[in-house]
Amino acid sequence: MKDPVALAYSGRVDEARGLALDQARSDDPFLVRQGLEALAVLGQQHGVRADAELDAVLVAAAQQDGATARAALQAAAALASRAVEDSVASGLSEGRAAWEILRYAGELPSHRLARALATGWRALPDTLRDEALLVSCVMPAADRLEAGEWGARALAAVRDASPEVRAAALQAVAAWRPDDGAAACSEALEDDDAAVRRAAVDALARLDAKLLGKRAKALGERCPEAAPFAAPRLRRSRR
Repeated sequence: MKDPVALAYSGRVDEARGLALDQARSDDPFLVRQGLEALAVLGQQHGVRADAELDAVLVAAAQQDGATARAALQAAAALASRAVEDSVASGLSEGRAAWEILRYAGELPSHRLARALATGWRALPDTLRDEALLVSCVMPAADRLEAGEWGARALAAVRDASPEVRAAALQAVAAWRPDDGAAACSEALEDDDAAVRRAAVDALARLDAKLLGKRAKALGERCPEAAPFAAPRLRRSRR
């Protein structure tokens, strides 16, 4: 039997699609997942986009067991399919988020998924909080109130015990620009973790470059990541 994944990578798009659909409709879970993987490759590598036929397969697979459902979400994200948004929204709002669910939400953000993520925010597993914060950066906000709530979530995570979460939170702070965002980024320049300090530098450069320059000079070697911003700018001589 031909391998649809290999066909997809080789660029035989039509043949790979046909075989992938056949396998995705089979009763064998292994073949279903292989077919879904091939569809994901077609979307990622060759720009194939979902249609009614592909959507039907994705919806059916998203309702199967864990591994098959995850493969369906990966394929749906690659194919830009909105057909599984119901499953993704349910997973987010009910605290059943997985990496594939968050990736889908990040690739295809919508107001519905933003509200679902906000609803299930407190139930997110610790291992996914950094990814969720990064996903929040691309979520649309219906109004200033929602934007403020996302900013508040980002600020709360800046003091998380995990350096990965703190770094992601600083990116979210830069994206949502809460009132105390610059101050939080300034404080994070003294974080013990180098990756967090780099994230703080990047965020503060977007929020308040002048403050970053002052802090960079004051901290010196305590924050080498900010050193380039401490250098005085040369003024052009007047002729």
